[in-house]
Amino acid sequence: MSSSRHRATQPVGSPASTSSRTRFRPDIQGLRAVAVLAVALEHAGVPGLGGGFVGVDVFFVISGFLITQLLLVEVARTGGLSLLGFYARRARRILPAATLVLVVTTLATAFFLSFVQAASVIRDSIWAALFVANVHFGRIGTDYFSADDPPSPLQHYWSLSVEEQFYLVWPLLLLLVLCIVWLVRRRHKAARHRRTSSLPVGWLLGVLTVVGGVSLWGSITLTHRDPTGAYFSTPARVWELAAGATAAVVLPWVSRWPGALRAVLAWSGLALIVVAVVTFGPTTEFPGSAACLPVGGAALLMLTGEQLRFGPGLLLDRGPMQAVGDWSYSFYLWHWPFLLVPAAYIGRDLSTVDNLLLLGCALAVSAASYRFVENPFRRSRRLRLRVRSGFLLYPAAVGLSLVCAVAANAVVQHEVASAASAPPITLRSAPAEPVGKPADLSVADDNTVAMVRASARAAERHQAVPGQLTPDLLDLHSNIAGVGDCNYEFDALRLCQRGAAGGRQAIVLFGDSHARAWIPAVQSVASRAGLAAYYLVKPGCTAARVTPVMANGPFTGCVQWRSWALDQIRLIHPALTIVTDDVPPVLVGADGQRVTATFARAKLATAGLRSTLEDLRPMSGRVVVVGDVPGLTRAPAQCLSSRNTTLADCAAKLPGSYLAVRRLTREAAGAAHAGFIDPTRWFCARRVCPAVVGATVVYRDQEHLTVAYAEELANPLGLALGLLHEAPTR
Repeated sequence: MSSSRHRATQPVGSPASTSSRTRFRPDIQGLRAVAVLAVALEHAGVPGLGGGFVGVDVFFVISGFLITQLLLVEVARTGGLSLLGFYARRARRILPAATLVLVVTTLATAFFLSFVQAASVIRDSIWAALFVANVHFGRIGTDYFSADDPPSPLQHYWSLSVEEQFYLVWPLLLLLVLCIVWLVRRRHKAARHRRTSSLPVGWLLGVLTVVGGVSLWGSITLTHRDPTGAYFSTPARVWELAAGATAAVVLPWVSRWPGALRAVLAWSGLALIVVAVVTFGPTTEFPGSAACLPVGGAALLMLTGEQLRFGPGLLLDRGPMQAVGDWSYSFYLWHWPFLLVPAAYIGRDLSTVDNLLLLGCALAVSAASYRFVENPFRRSRRLRLRVRSGFLLYPAAVGLSLVCAVAANAVVQHEVASAASAPPITLRSAPAEPVGKPADLSVADDNTVAMVRASARAAERHQAVPGQLTPDLLDLHSNIAGVGDCNYEFDALRLCQRGAAGGRQAIVLFGDSHARAWIPAVQSVASRAGLAAYYLVKPGCTAARVTPVMANGPFTGCVQWRSWALDQIRLIHPALTIVTDDVPPVLVGADGQRVTATFARAKLATAGLRSTLEDLRPMSGRVVVVGDVPGLTRAPAQCLSSRNTTLADCAAKLPGSYLAVRRLTREAAGAAHAGFIDPTRWFCARRVCPAVVGATVVYRDQEHLTVAYAEELANPLGLALGLLHEAPTR
């Protein structure tokens, strides 16, 4: 995604050119501006540009096109290819600005954001410095459209990593093709094998067709199965770079077409990109086949847009567009930290107007970065003449990034040490009060409720966050309840028995990821009660008979898995089935339309829950619904680790929407003759829901319990279920 003004070329010996001279393509420079503005404005939340993320795909095509042209010109000029020279040129163009943004962003997060966020960014910076950020973000399942945790301010380095991996492999592949062709021609010197071109165009097109075709097929397949993995995957993106490379190879032939035809095609290419920008959005299954629209448009424009009197250059070859095109690489690097770091610092999402002001600042910094960082390195006579010196920019950039990471980590460790001295929450904060028996089930959980009340009072008094928390805030995000050998997240269809070894009766926990968070509590209860346990929990898949909508459309796999789970419960015939669920953020209504309104979703989900409960009644000795947990409004790891924060900053007020969903859930359970346990008293007091109870962090994110707090709820849950009859001796 380098913003340097590459000059479009035609290979020596091609039918359209016998000159090694290069020509600047203002239409491509203007297309850079279109691509980067689409990305930045979509990230800023500008309405109507939900598909702005396709600007990255346009950049991929541009890179494949320009890099291939440069390589072909070198081969045509010299008859060979200098890998060291190529990598040195890439280093001069890519590394200075990328390293500057990486260092500044890492240090800014260390000094201004929470130590949890800073620690995460430090890890991200190392992956980015090694140009494998896409592997890192794909592995951890990062999602640009996730509403829970803010994305990393270095997440956009994934696309730079994809390009660098392309730069590493493509020259080697081209060199291999040249060697093969040389060997073939050497063995066949007869006249019938007379050379017609100085370049093996047919061979190159064959390789690009095979590589691009396999990559596109893989992208479509992987996108349907794992959209996040496909989004960050280099193999799933190679076809986009190959499309640009193919355009570079066939350009000499296309340039001979009539100007009027090329103008129509060039405008059509630009129109395809615009259509993708304004019609795509977070729910588009992407990249996959949808990416063909912007990729095809970009390739078409570069193939046909050169030197047209009435082509897209009328719009793209304008001063402002050319300037933004010059700054596009720096602007792409700077815009994301400018949007993310201030929002994380103040602890809330910024308005579109705020984001546009920040983009203006980022653009100004990008212009300075282009002038004082990019150009000096790119035009350095010393680096150009001393190829090895340019190549040494790679270890220098990695070394500087690692030194910065070490320095930032020292700041983080200082913050961790400072936070460790804060006093804990004790029952003295709010003396234990008699707890009456709830109306639904007999419960003797005075100690648990008393500690919740003490913690709520500590939050109301703005007490400092306790220093010794369980789990550690740095490990909070990975604090996920284990599912043993049966991880239904990956469509495994088999049973795994846990709980008490040799238990003659069984207990089943059935639901989505919120049910999974209860596993530590249920496991403890089952072991103490002598029951076998089965955990039929699948993230994103509610037990209620409804169809959730995921990023790539209706979650039909959930419907199939739910049917299988009910069949297993029928076979197990447990003594007790526990059902607990979240209300999915988007559901498919009876008319096939998407339902997003809170109360409408709740009614649809609880109606589906009643249907499931009615099916479960004859399959199980008892069925009990555990109401959903209240949740938080801020991510606990970031909030609790922020500077000068108090428990009040991270606590949540019990919302009216939660009370409405709880009422509907209770009614659905009653109508299906199932039991109902209201867990609110284990999380909130006086409508204040603290993020920390005692010394235990309640949630690992805004809605899922930590393993530690779920374990603490084993006793009150067991008592509420009637499986335990007294608290363990303390």
